[in-house]
Amino acid sequence: MRRRLAILGLTTVVLILTLVIVPFAVVESKFRVLRDVDEQAALAAQVALDAPELMGGNLRTALNELAKSRSTARASVLIFDASGTLQASSGTGETKLTDEELNEIRRITRGLSPTPTNADPPLLPHRPTIVSSAIARGQQTIGAAVIVADISEVRRDIISSWLRLGLRALAIIVISALLSLPITRWTVRPLVALHQAMDQVTGGSETARVEVRGPSEVRVLARSFNDLADQVQHSLQNQRSFVSDASHQLRTPLTALRLRLELLGLDIHDLTPTNQTLTVNHQRAMDEMDDTIHIVEQLLELADVARELKIDPQSPSHVIGQRLESWNLLSSQRGIIVVAEPLPPDRVMVQRGALGQLLDVLVDNAIKFGPDGGQVSITGNVTQELFELTVSNAVSNAELTTASNMLSPSFVANDGRHDRNATRGYGLGLQIAHRLVESVGGSLEISVTGNLSEANLRLVCQQDPART
Repeated sequence: MRRRLAILGLTTVVLILTLVIVPFAVVESKFRVLRDVDEQAALAAQVALDAPELMGGNLRTALNELAKSRSTARASVLIFDASGTLQASSGTGETKLTDEELNEIRRITRGLSPTPTNADPPLLPHRPTIVSSAIARGQQTIGAAVIVADISEVRRDIISSWLRLGLRALAIIVISALLSLPITRWTVRPLVALHQAMDQVTGGSETARVEVRGPSEVRVLARSFNDLADQVQHSLQNQRSFVSDASHQLRTPLTALRLRLELLGLDIHDLTPTNQTLTVNHQRAMDEMDDTIHIVEQLLELADVARELKIDPQSPSHVIGQRLESWNLLSSQRGIIVVAEPLPPDRVMVQRGALGQLLDVLVDNAIKFGPDGGQVSITGNVTQELFELTVSNAVSNAELTTASNMLSPSFVANDGRHDRNATRGYGLGLQIAHRLVESVGGSLEISVTGNLSEANLRLVCQQDPART
């Protein structure tokens, strides 16, 4: 935008200079030509005043002396008699006259008025300046004094004047170009700041604001943006507060309800004989209550994820090494083994403590929906400044995995089947993981190919100064 404004400003300056300098150059050129004509006309008139006495005495030598005395370095003096015959000359000016100009001189020597002409003076003359003045004795015209002036000096003056005007215009354009850069930068700086603030808001920042400065139109736009950002921040805070408050309010009655279900379970257990139907229904109610409480707790976590968290570089290899034993303890009841291959030593940029939470979600899902006696594999590599972690496992029932498509927008499956009942146990874990990853510029994809489920987690590596 700065370049376009600078080009527009320079174009305007060039256009204004053209509209001013070109007419001025034309006027000055014509003025110089007319001034030269007036100077030569005055010289011709002076010769015409001195010539009558000499022409009356038929003194050709005296006429030649008069012509030479009145001539200048660039102007020749010619004296014609009444018949149009050349009587005296100070040089070779007669050779520069055309037939048309000679005919016009003969008209003047016969006492006729000059032929009227409406031609404007040329911008850059190429013919000598020719001026005639009638020589009269009393009321009778007895000849004409003609001045033939070389035009080369006038041409040089005109060209020199045009060059000076051109150099001044060029200097003005150069100065305008040098001034246009800081002026356009000053004009566009508020818009650049506004664009950066918009990018920050788009990236999830709630505190990005712009300084109200610059032209009035930009100040109005900056105030509108700040008001909009305030409204968005207020709306998000209200949304998070609502989720958090609702979850806190639900936690107490749900806990109380679960205690009542536990007491009811004791009463069912004491029944004689045991009612198998009541026992099964009670266990299902307990499971549903546990899932509900788990979802409420994850709603609280989801509200926390929406807040800005501090970014902290973490080592996937270190985090996996710390948690691998606990994962194997969790999966040992079903005979599942969690295996992690050696990982690169790179560190990834993620919210403080969030990498372990992300891996917990992915490994927990792999254990939960894998077959008994199976294996969960964790691999990783670095490509193009991205650390890619893959958690893979065999699946006993693909429908359980494809059901997560309802919760994770980055889920990919090969059969497209969904089972709403199969989403029990998933809760909001994948959504929380997905939000965590997106907030730091990463990605999370879950795919199922045949009986193999893979969760691909990509995070940005910490910049290593040794590489740069």
